[in-house]
Amino acid sequence: MAAISSLLSRFHLQQERIETTVKTRIISGSHHLVRIDTEAAVKETDLENILRYYRVYLEKCDYVIFSDYGKHFQQASKEIIKSAKSQGKPIAVDPKSADWSIYRGADLLTPNRQEYNQSCGDEKPSSVLKRLDIGAILITEGSGGASYYSGNKKAIIRKPKQMFDVTDTCGAGDTAVAGFVVSQLENMSIEEGLDFANIAAGVVCQKIGTQVAVREEIDSLLRATDKGEV
Repeated sequence: MAAISSLLSRFHLQQERIETTVKTRIISGSHHLVRIDTEAAVKETDLENILRYYRVYLEKCDYVIFSDYGKHFQQASKEIIKSAKSQGKPIAVDPKSADWSIYRGADLLTPNRQEYNQSCGDEKPSSVLKRLDIGAILITEGSGGASYYSGNKKAIIRKPKQMFDVTDTCGAGDTAVAGFVVSQLENMSIEEGLDFANIAAGVVCQKIGTQVAVREEIDSLLRATDKGEV
């Protein structure tokens, strides 16, 4: 369902001739040298149009992932979260702004460790959850795995079962978030979900450029890891 909605959203933006950011990466071997972003600010009328479209297609989704790249939609973040909640759709936010008050009410926040420290300093995750009315926080730790906190669950620190040969980290964070959301839709435990997300991110780290982790690849590595074959 999420994939269908993604395709429909892309078609809508093209149909309405709304410019989206084009990222051009210059790579030497597996090393990223520079990234050039070509973009224009979204007009207020276009933003309102996108939000109307978003509300209509919410009913076709099981879960919303709002990846805030600090590009066009930070000003609409509160409305994006409010609309999802009003239709009973859980929403995960991958934050970019240091001001997390704009993500108030989200079901899941997925910063990396540096982003958490920049926004919250020494504040405990339990305090952040309460202050911002957020359901859970998943802090990605790179090679150290991830830390998960929620209002009714103690912190779970998970280190990856498998260390991958990293070719390119492009898209690893987005893949980890998507993988964790998939795990929750499939009713996996938090521990299983963190393993699933880590394996998914590891798959794309072995590919050059913006690639996807195919489900068969993830499941194959999970089985091999469980058997101690890797």
